[in-house]
Amino acid sequence: MKKILIADDERNICTLLSHVLINHKYQTETASNGNDALAKAKKILPDLIILDIMMPHLDGLQVLEVLKSTPATKNIPVLMCTEKTLIGDIEKAMSLGAAGYIIKPFDINTVLKKVKQILGEI
Repeated sequence: MKKILIADDERNICTLLSHVLINHKYQTETASNGNDALAKAKKILPDLIILDIMMPHLDGLQVLEVLKSTPATKNIPVLMCTEKTLIGDIEKAMSLGAAGYIIKPFDINTVLKKVKQILGEI
């Protein structure tokens, strides 16, 4: 069973994504801030991380930068999921190594399709 870490400071987003992903046979773990996301990523080494940009302590772009510069986590794909829609934010995330970018509010089927694409399941 593939593991997905969901890092978002909005509890309802974590709950929704966890529920849907568990129903599609994924194991999930959640983090509510940047520091927690980094610690859990290093501990559980998930198959995918769904990462918000606007979070306390470290924002998602800072987390992405640390993940991609750390040998143990550099190959974990990261799907950014955020309200930030500026082209510069998207370009920065992709240049730091994000595997994809989804804008909130999102359609859950779009998220599932992107997850399956990134994990090589479709």
